[in-house]
Amino acid sequence: MIKEKNTFLAKVAAFTLVLSFAIAPLAQAETIQVDGASVELVETSVDLPAEYTSLPRGFLLEVKWGDLDQSVESGVDVTNWDGTLACTNCDFGLRGGILLESHDNLHHDGNKETVTWESLIYSHYDGVLVKVVPQLANESAELSITMNNELLGEKTYSFDELREGVTEELEGGYKVFLKARHPLYFWKRFNANPRLLEIRWGNLEGGYNADDPQIDYEGMLRGNGLEVAAAYPILFEEGDEVTSEAGADYATWQSTVKGHWDGLLVKVVPLEENSDEITSEEQDAIMLDATAEKSLTLTLGDFEKTFTSADEFGRFDLGDGYQVEIKNRVALPRVLAGDLIDRLIKHKIAVLRSLHAIDQAIEDLEEQGVDVSDYDALRDAISDYNFVGDDEQNQEIINKLTELLNRLEESGITDEELGDIIDQYQSMLDALKARVRLKKFALGIIDFKDVDDDVWYHTFVHAVRGRGIIAGYYDAGGKPLGIFKPAQNVSICEMLKVAVKTAEYDVGAATSNYDDVPDWCEPYYDKATELGLTIASADDVTRNATRAEVVRALIEAVMGTDGLDDYTMGTLPPDVSEDHQDALYISFAFEMGIVAGDDDTGNFRPDDSIIRAEVAKIVENTVGLLMTE
Repeated sequence: MIKEKNTFLAKVAAFTLVLSFAIAPLAQAETIQVDGASVELVETSVDLPAEYTSLPRGFLLEVKWGDLDQSVESGVDVTNWDGTLACTNCDFGLRGGILLESHDNLHHDGNKETVTWESLIYSHYDGVLVKVVPQLANESAELSITMNNELLGEKTYSFDELREGVTEELEGGYKVFLKARHPLYFWKRFNANPRLLEIRWGNLEGGYNADDPQIDYEGMLRGNGLEVAAAYPILFEEGDEVTSEAGADYATWQSTVKGHWDGLLVKVVPLEENSDEITSEEQDAIMLDATAEKSLTLTLGDFEKTFTSADEFGRFDLGDGYQVEIKNRVALPRVLAGDLIDRLIKHKIAVLRSLHAIDQAIEDLEEQGVDVSDYDALRDAISDYNFVGDDEQNQEIINKLTELLNRLEESGITDEELGDIIDQYQSMLDALKARVRLKKFALGIIDFKDVDDDVWYHTFVHAVRGRGIIAGYYDAGGKPLGIFKPAQNVSICEMLKVAVKTAEYDVGAATSNYDDVPDWCEPYYDKATELGLTIASADDVTRNATRAEVVRALIEAVMGTDGLDDYTMGTLPPDVSEDHQDALYISFAFEMGIVAGDDDTGNFRPDDSIIRAEVAKIVENTVGLLMTE
């Protein structure tokens, strides 16, 4: 099934985003002075064609303001960068703030038509991310931004310009940046399975100091469309408490920390609509509803942050040298059945409870002056892994942790002895994980013996296997070996098969015999040649495919070889020039969110070979973003 993306792109490219930047009279707006200039009003309007509502729903609007390139003199106090984002004939889904701090506020009104913020900037910048969703097919949508910042004149931008990003200069070196993300870029949601989160707050950097401040924290984790239940407190002391009610969407707690940290395990269960009891029109309305995006809001003292499934958990500053960290402790649960999830969570809690006692012993050693800096890596290795197997293996990790606790409680442990103990247990863990991985494969928790559920590509491999696009390996008799070989390079022939199967084409017997094409590949070579896929013209179909060829093959197969005829090249990774033969496809894939650059450099390495794990991710992203399920 091929979605007509060429038509979609023509419509998107056709509409124009009109941004009118006007200076309001001083009496109508609060003003500030930036290097002697009055800063008042920014106003923006958006006209969408009637056909827009037939396209993928909405787009993500990013607005940032302030010292975007750190060019303003340090220490300059700029106050009251307050703003309002209002919408007529469209709804907002608030995605969150950018660099907002405890003294800033972000508000989303009940009717989804207004987002307001209060922003105080000290030589940095703040921002907001908002999902914009049209309401009606026969009326244009008008979007307006009002801020106490001044932009001169009236400007009109095409969608292509905004997709690259528009920067407007303000007085004093300050700027406003606007960027319209691609319509499908952000449609990711919390999955339908429960998960176990670990929240820790306090001195997470280690290095106990008796002079650290004592702080009383009041915390809350609240779910939107999510049931929240406290599972187990970590390092809570006398006077600390947690409150959690069955079936509620929140858990609250109070704790006191001084030079250490406290924590809490929380089980989160999505509340799903029963799709069997609603019509397709009602389901469509649910998908259009900005509030249907499930989210979690963590509040701890003055700190507050909302997470959706598109946001990254992590570590955040609380001030006074303390941090808060939130982690997903049951990794990648979307691929498991409910009974296995419940079993995994139950065992994970048992492991983390054992770690709780070890944490306390480590804290005691730290107060005695022992160097415990290597413990965090061991703790992460244990807490990040799912040890669930058979009952014997379940108990084995608990027994090993009990032994570790006993050794840590021995008197007179030195830095060197603790280092040796940690090294021994790290080696033990590696051997135990190898045994548990085989048991998880036998239980169906993982799909392949060589793809554990703690690796980044696990869900992608599971998804493409379930779709029948990429399978594991078989022996000469046709028996599955239970291995995927995630690090093996992908050949041109293999990529022809993947592209054709991703686009869901039927493939019959080969109509021709080819000297240079393996027998198994001939039907896919025929179909790829019929479709006009560029990759099929390679001189040697047995060589390794490049990363650029993989991206182009998938886009051509799913959208057609003319699918990007109406697409104007946008952002490219730093190592891809506009002259590269596949630059247009790489740009499109980057802006759609199908691929991303390397973490450190942002490079794509277009002419490098590509491994099966990477192909699995690109295929699943392509299906999710370019095809109709």
